[in-house]
Amino acid sequence: MLVMEGLGKSVEPCLCLCVFASIISFSEFRTLFRYASILFITSIPWKENELNMVDTPGHADFGGKVEQVVGMVEGAILVVDAGEGPLAQTKFVLAKALRYGLRPMILLNKVDRPSVSEERCDEVESLVFDLFANLGASEEQLDFPVLYASAKEGWASLTYTKNPPDDAKNMSQLLDAIVKYVPPKTASLDEPFQMLVSMMEKDDYVGRILTGRITSGIVRVNDRVHGLRHSDSGSSKLKMEKGELQLGILLENMRRENFELSFSPPKVMYKIEKGVKLEPIEEVTIEVNEEHVGMVMEALSHRRAEVTDMGPVAGNFGRTRMTLTCPSRGLVGYRSVFSSDTRGTGFMHRAFMGMFFSSIGKF
Repeated sequence: MLVMEGLGKSVEPCLCLCVFASIISFSEFRTLFRYASILFITSIPWKENELNMVDTPGHADFGGKVEQVVGMVEGAILVVDAGEGPLAQTKFVLAKALRYGLRPMILLNKVDRPSVSEERCDEVESLVFDLFANLGASEEQLDFPVLYASAKEGWASLTYTKNPPDDAKNMSQLLDAIVKYVPPKTASLDEPFQMLVSMMEKDDYVGRILTGRITSGIVRVNDRVHGLRHSDSGSSKLKMEKGELQLGILLENMRRENFELSFSPPKVMYKIEKGVKLEPIEEVTIEVNEEHVGMVMEALSHRRAEVTDMGPVAGNFGRTRMTLTCPSRGLVGYRSVFSSDTRGTGFMHRAFMGMFFSSIGKF
């Protein structure tokens, strides 16, 4: 991986790691608003190793960016809240990592909270294992290492603890685990320099910045780098990734740059196979306060949703989590209704399941 910004020495292929988070912080959102993508990179020297870490959120709207990052790295750390367990977004980013053959490490964060016990951590580990199995993980991927951490206090441990010794209140055990479990980068330094670019930026001070993965060779300061852009017709193409959040940011940026544009309402795409009409079905995960459960279930039942799982949210008294399956056509325009029904306190995550037989009838 290479960030061509202020290079002061030769750059060679080295160990790369991806860190998946489940939320978008305000600082990340500001960067997102500026570049319409999220990609944070840092390099850490550790015991004769150089660890390049990429941080990207687990938001389905940025599936293309997450997939690019997963293609750049050799390993991944899946950060899970020890109190809440794996969230709906966790399933999305984990599926990407497993598909690329990565062997994720599990980091249970916030174990310093009073409500988090060793028994609760064991329960979360079981939930993560079930999630791995449901996503088709291999035997090697199912044998994932687990670490416990408190990012707030700045420490990580290989064993469960709430108060490690003073000399162990650091991230050394996490960094040692990365070196142990993440395979080193394999590339030929004798071949010509090649790099797969995943992100392009422009800086008013340093000029163009390319971020990507080095597959072979070495690059030095003042070396001339030639870029190749491939398309079937020989011309450049604009690819717009789906996602309400990403699309909203793109449209807002274009309006601020005085572009005039119009866009139509969303439309569900159907598919015909062997004379049978198929429609997209989504898995919907919802977290709401108890007093809003009845209203939400009534609204979704009219949209042909079916409840597959329902229960309290661990560590959040008075909150209920529901998992449903619903046709995509039933979810068009529902987000604003959901926000109004839950007074802005509800959470909803949608994930595409596949194309299934289209039920008869309209909403």
